[in-house]
Amino acid sequence: MKVTIVGAGLSGLIAARELIAHGNDVLVLDKGKGVGGRLATRRIGEAVFDHGAQFFTVRDARFQSMVDAWITAGVVREWCRGFGTEQDGFPRYVGVTGMTAIAKHLATDLDIRTSALVFSVLPSDTGGWTTTLDTGECFASDVVLLTA
Repeated sequence: MKVTIVGAGLSGLIAARELIAHGNDVLVLDKGKGVGGRLATRRIGEAVFDHGAQFFTVRDARFQSMVDAWITAGVVREWCRGFGTEQDGFPRYVGVTGMTAIAKHLATDLDIRTSALVFSVLPSDTGGWTTTLDTGECFASDVVLLTA
């Protein structure tokens, strides 16, 4: 199938990789200047800080296997296992160089168009969908996945 994904945050990027792994043709559209959505890292001089998602936890074995691969690739690291004196034992993970690093890692080799503001998603005459950007550019697909 030909799939258009709206949103290049964590959900959109993971969905794109999964769909491609199953033989689909995928295009990812995002209104931002870069990938990541809430996985946003800013740099001001020597300072580096995350706004939006600052860490994440894992409670699912399948997601843990993805995170383990990110650890091996040097993209994420364990930060802590809770806060205060009563730690819950669940690891909190952060991007090694900031949370945006996760999105950039996931975006490798994907067809992603940034600064692409989706104006409409409408059924097409052929049974699929037409996604139109604010620029007037249109993309036809069998499926549209909205992750924004």
